[in-house]
Amino acid sequence: MLGLLRKGLRSIFKKPFLDTRISALYRKRKGICLIVINSARTLGHQIFSAAHELYHYQYNPEITSRICMVNSPNSKQEEIMADLFASHFLMPDEGVMEIAVKRKNKKGELDVTDVLFIQQYFGVSYKAIVIKLQELGYIKDPSCYLNIPITKLAKVLGYNTQLYQPTNDIYCSKAYVELVVDAFKLEQISQRKAEEYLNAVNINLNDIIEGQPVEEGDWMYD
Repeated sequence: MLGLLRKGLRSIFKKPFLDTRISALYRKRKGICLIVINSARTLGHQIFSAAHELYHYQYNPEITSRICMVNSPNSKQEEIMADLFASHFLMPDEGVMEIAVKRKNKKGELDVTDVLFIQQYFGVSYKAIVIKLQELGYIKDPSCYLNIPITKLAKVLGYNTQLYQPTNDIYCSKAYVELVVDAFKLEQISQRKAEEYLNAVNINLNDIIEGQPVEEGDWMYD
């Protein structure tokens, strides 16, 4: 998902926010878009958030700044549309239905293990797939599927549990680092400002300017 966003954007970030209610931040200025995904949320939620922000980038040119809380009950119309886009983008109706038809029992119902299988197949959050299956009519009462220790069950069934865990990592796109360094070399920004921009993603300006290898920590860029 981040790879897709990188094709059209220069500034993509992931970092843990203190406020875990926030899914992502979106800002656009002078044609340059900045997206920050909250890595304190689960990986599945981060993937959905990235698709949500892709909608803003593609279809909301009028938005210049937005704090996004995915699937919030008090969302503005643009946020509701972004959630719908993310849902269809990550979990196409036809694809979900094709698998659900094969997994449902004789009563046309899905049990928790079926929902878990579909969720893992599409690589989204468990809550997201439960909502999608409810919309498609395969689930009547979502509470029966949500009030269970899903991480424990997934582990017992042999699934990777990364989707259910926060990553708390720091990521920035290589293009962002190059943009800051080039601006500094061309004297478009001061050293203090360049250090401020890079320190935000745990990168030392001197390491880059002097050609020193940057110590590998919990940040990454590609």
